[in-house]
Amino acid sequence: MYISCDEDAFNSIHQNFKENTYIPVKIEYMGVKWSDVKLRIRGDSSRKLPKKSLKLKFSKDSLFNNVRKINLNAEWYDKSYMSQYISSYLMRKNGVPCFNSSHTALYLNDVFYGVFLMVENVDESFLSARNFGNNTTLIKATKDGACFNDSSEVETLWEVKTNKSIQSINRFKDFITEVNNLSVHEAYDYYKQNFKYDELITTVALNILLGNKSTYYHNYYLLNDSLSAKWFMLPWDMDKTLMSPMLNLHYCRSTWSEGSNSNLPDNTIPELIFLNDRMKSDLVTKLNELKSSTFNRMHLDPIIDSLHQLLDPAILLDLNDNITEAPEWSKAVTELKEFITKRAPIVLHQIESYPSSFEVFPAQGKTLSWSVSNSETSVMYTLKMCTDFNFKSERVYSYSTQENSYTAKELPKGVYYYFVSAKNEAGSTTGFRIKSTLRIE
Repeated sequence: MYISCDEDAFNSIHQNFKENTYIPVKIEYMGVKWSDVKLRIRGDSSRKLPKKSLKLKFSKDSLFNNVRKINLNAEWYDKSYMSQYISSYLMRKNGVPCFNSSHTALYLNDVFYGVFLMVENVDESFLSARNFGNNTTLIKATKDGACFNDSSEVETLWEVKTNKSIQSINRFKDFITEVNNLSVHEAYDYYKQNFKYDELITTVALNILLGNKSTYYHNYYLLNDSLSAKWFMLPWDMDKTLMSPMLNLHYCRSTWSEGSNSNLPDNTIPELIFLNDRMKSDLVTKLNELKSSTFNRMHLDPIIDSLHQLLDPAILLDLNDNITEAPEWSKAVTELKEFITKRAPIVLHQIESYPSSFEVFPAQGKTLSWSVSNSETSVMYTLKMCTDFNFKSERVYSYSTQENSYTAKELPKGVYYYFVSAKNEAGSTTGFRIKSTLRIE
């Protein structure tokens, strides 16, 4: 892809990367030219990185392969350049509505600028191409904390992309309230009736296998199809998947941290799947199906090897990325393959041997309580409390017990954030929490 633009204008948006300022550009791709195109910097935390991701906006009268917007992702954190490509492929291959992606060598004013992943935008064109209804509501979890547990936060943490009527927004708020008022026992029937159930189970199963911890608190979409009236959970921004640091990630991790930022609630949608026996059984069945069908080296190695051959000539020519020498790239590709080999057995072992998911209930006065975490061996619960929601204060209160409640005594006055973990001889599991605060007067 060739992009032509005023260099001063490009340097300006590069320096002022926090702003969504568009500049005019011209594009040439596969022999086709577009003259009325706009470009801006895109992304969330990635904007501060040296190699920045870009968004292209085409004219309504001159679309790019039938779409108006295209994302060019720098993939800075992914030294293999393959993680998001493979992850989005696996979602599509297994029936989850997911964006298309492909690699491109990008030239800026006739100078090679780098290797980018071209990612389809999730918008009206995306919905139309997948035969969703015309009045389908698409809502993006935009900001950290969009954990689907507080309807009052819709305007601040979410972004309504289509069907922006008051009626559809209120329906979304009601949906949040309904799901969060479900008992664990009620969850299965409700999910079967209101979600596109099989696709939801597949999405969560793949998020687990991919080590996709950068989701559920942001970086996903919820979609209400106007034809079926069913809700979908759609993946987005999977550039930090399939990476070795995530190899041992707990399968029911539904926020990005345990302890750190413990005020950030867990996402109710996946957590109810982990808690409800029937849905958890369906999840385990799906994990085993994926392990046998597509999430394995026999299926993915040919794709990875083909990408290796395709990208090899360009990787070291990219002077803007996070790779300084060829062995770094080869090592990342090798680690990606190793992840695919090892991840499923680790996850299935966690589900079988770790303490099961459990609920942490809102504080009642000074008493904190939680449901039983099932385990074949004895379980010890650890409650941690801190007045700093980042748990970076020097004073973190920690209590261990085999009971399912604890009454806080002799704590200084203040508001405390807390979480509870259950540990047995195999590992530990943190309890499902919404907004865990305790006020001591």
